[in-house]
Amino acid sequence: MEENDPFTPYVVQEGRSSYPLGRVDLLDPLSLTPWPGRWFLNPSRELSLQEALFFDLETVLLPPPFGTVPFLYGFGFYEGSTFKVLQFFLQEPERERELLEEIGSFLGFMKERGKLSLVTFNGRRFDEPLLQERRALQGFADPLPEFLSLDLYPVCRKVFRYASETFRLAILAERFLGHSRDEEPSFRGEITPRYRRFLIDGDETWIEPIREHNRWDVLDTMALSLWILQRGLEPQRVTNPDIALGMGGFFAERHKKAEAFLSLRRAAELFEEEGVNGGNEEKLSVLGKHLKRIES
Repeated sequence: MEENDPFTPYVVQEGRSSYPLGRVDLLDPLSLTPWPGRWFLNPSRELSLQEALFFDLETVLLPPPFGTVPFLYGFGFYEGSTFKVLQFFLQEPERERELLEEIGSFLGFMKERGKLSLVTFNGRRFDEPLLQERRALQGFADPLPEFLSLDLYPVCRKVFRYASETFRLAILAERFLGHSRDEEPSFRGEITPRYRRFLIDGDETWIEPIREHNRWDVLDTMALSLWILQRGLEPQRVTNPDIALGMGGFFAERHKKAEAFLSLRRAAELFEEEGVNGGNEEKLSVLGKHLKRIES
């Protein structure tokens, strides 16, 4: 953001001409291309990734009267030829109103800058309702209706339904994007103790790994969106027949016949190369049903 912009939270990345993340580059020219946002929710117009905000938050369990409180909000977005991640951090639970007011102003500022959609991973069930709830408790209006909500999680459950038994963001990113968080520590049960230690001694080294985790969640949500977009527009990029089948079924269910046919045809090619073994008979049956659906 420009020097005179009103927000100065934690800036993770800016100024790159290339931003490789596994098998995708966040600054791929395709990110400038209008993408079929209707693949997700059938909105009235197409969107580009340049018009999106990518959002993820982290929560902590605090004693009454606080309860479950988001203490780290991460937003990723394109600005010109760069991609940035900004993080808003709750320094003290008593300052939540101040932080939420800042986030509301930020979202309004982003809307004025042409950001039209909020892209999350499972955010419609978790991140978005929690942000709305916390703002309502502080007496603020809900800023999210100003944005088109696009949740990548149900999309991934369809696209990767035959290729993965788990749909955790980090695992999908490692398996299909080739982006591994090998050095990231496990946070199971650690976030609340780390934040409480920070509140005691003010040492932000307790928080840095969580910031990094949040940063990767934002970046992987963006990268996975671009990866799916690339392969939806260019099915020949798909090398896994299970993914081509899942993508074809996803399009078929949304009555996108042209996209469905191309992905299903790619799946048929890859299954033929692989041979009818390893359970492919059942998948070929599913493929045939999808083809009949789009031909009817």
